[in-house]
Amino acid sequence: MKLILLLLALSFPVPATAEYERSYLSCDDYDWLLQGVERANMEESIKVEVRLELLLATDPACFNS
Repeated sequence: MKLILLLLALSFPVPATAEYERSYLSCDDYDWLLQGVERANMEESIKVEVRLELLLATDPACFNS
């Protein structure tokens, strides 16, 4: 339940300002959260949605292999 609340908090947009710089999850944070999602007892369809949100919230450099 805490994981779901954390993910919801991360998905709310922050108002844009001239000084606003997008803040992404680090690669380590992404890996840690993804492990929690995989261990969680929830339907696969929900896991897919959470994985997508994590991908969108993570620094794109983490996926440049």
